[in-house]
Amino acid sequence: MRIIKLSKEEFPSLNKVKEFFYEYLPSTTPVGKFMLTKRRIAKKGLEQGEKILFSYDSTIRYIAQTASTVLRNEDEKYREKYPSFFLVDLDTLHQAEFSLYEFEKKLHEKTSETKSIVRSQGWPTIPDSQFTEEFWDSLLK
Repeated sequence: MRIIKLSKEEFPSLNKVKEFFYEYLPSTTPVGKFMLTKRRIAKKGLEQGEKILFSYDSTIRYIAQTASTVLRNEDEKYREKYPSFFLVDLDTLHQAEFSLYEFEKKLHEKTSETKSIVRSQGWPTIPDSQFTEEFWDSLLK
């Protein structure tokens, strides 16, 4: 499982986040193309079918699974700024609303994980566990 933090720099409002998931991603070629800046995720750092929690403003807003690994962006218009991308499986996209602080607190209580998720600058990975499976399932309800 990975947490992708959506920045207010790229998404100045929650409405822009919604537009991204419901209008932009379905219109990309290929569908679901989530472009990545340099060094955002290592080339072998994402597996097809991996569960992703998308957070915005310290809240988990969407969840989905990947439909690809990290791929090289051949789009001449965007490849300099976004040299790679992965595909979001839009059939698995679900809206959510859960505090990233509460998620981190529960993760620390229920597992041996101790890393800071809320304060980290990157997009942290969380090892699969019974807790992560149960948490994922709770967001689907």
